[in-house]
Amino acid sequence: ELVPCNPYSLMKIQSESIVAYMSRVRNIPSLTFRLFQSYSPHQNPINLIGKLMYSVNNPSSPVTLFKQGTQLRSFLFIDDLIQCLSFLPNDESSKIYNVGSPEAASIQKFASMIGANYSLSGIPDSSDIVLPDISSITRDYNWSPRFSLEKGSHLVRQFFN
Repeated sequence: ELVPCNPYSLMKIQSESIVAYMSRVRNIPSLTFRLFQSYSPHQNPINLIGKLMYSVNNPSSPVTLFKQGTQLRSFLFIDDLIQCLSFLPNDESSKIYNVGSPEAASIQKFASMIGANYSLSGIPDSSDIVLPDISSITRDYNWSPRFSLEKGSHLVRQFFN
């Protein structure tokens, strides 16, 4: 059972519940994809990843990484996300899939790998970990990310150079 840890996660859980309810009541199959930290050079700078992308070519706009950037996340390169969502199955069942990379990296490591301009703040917190279990989508559709964080971040740096 999913337990929300903040209002944002509560909203996501409620949204999944509404989709599942409507799917059941209307007898309509539904697929829900839980997307984990996708990234691309064209990211909108309204969230952390977008701000980090923007900072690559804007040294006067450093991004502050709270908790010293120690939070562990799954970073999924946009090409992997597109490839995953492009094979939408002709399946009559209703399922929920986690879509992300099983490779864990700290936010600070990710920022360094893409060449972002950042500063560190706060107290490190190694307990802040958000990683997907992609075993269901791998089992059902033989999907897993093709781009390692190293390869994806290299493509991002190439784009900005």
